[in-house]
Amino acid sequence: MRSEGSGSNVAMESTGRHPYAMARHLGTEPGATSALPAEFAPLFWDVDFAATHWPEHADFVVKRILDQGGLDAIRWVRAAVGDERLVRWLGSRHGAGIDRRRLRFFEAILEIPHRRVNAWLRRPERQVWDNRCTTRP
Repeated sequence: MRSEGSGSNVAMESTGRHPYAMARHLGTEPGATSALPAEFAPLFWDVDFAATHWPEHADFVVKRILDQGGLDAIRWVRAAVGDERLVRWLGSRHGAGIDRRRLRFFEAILEIPHRRVNAWLRRPERQVWDNRCTTRP
């Protein structure tokens, strides 16, 4: 799957891993793929939605849904993956790529220990992004 005009492999976005690696991490086996629900198309406006399949592009799909999806999309990914695997996925990334407010939301609905999310949010590599709009005197 390629982003229009960029030439970058979106399936490997942010992880640098082969798309099937995430499918295995999430406990799904590569093989037959299925199209995503049509109502998710607006979430994937910047890529060829018709070429985005589950579980082949699982890492990209999960990140996009957790970062930008509404409640229906979040329910879908929770049903597709399971809460335990989503917690492992978030933990393997230390919450990277997910807005801090959304991380707090997932902390609550996935029952992730508060101190664990706090540790993710304190990571030095995250501070660059989270503090980008902070004005300093």
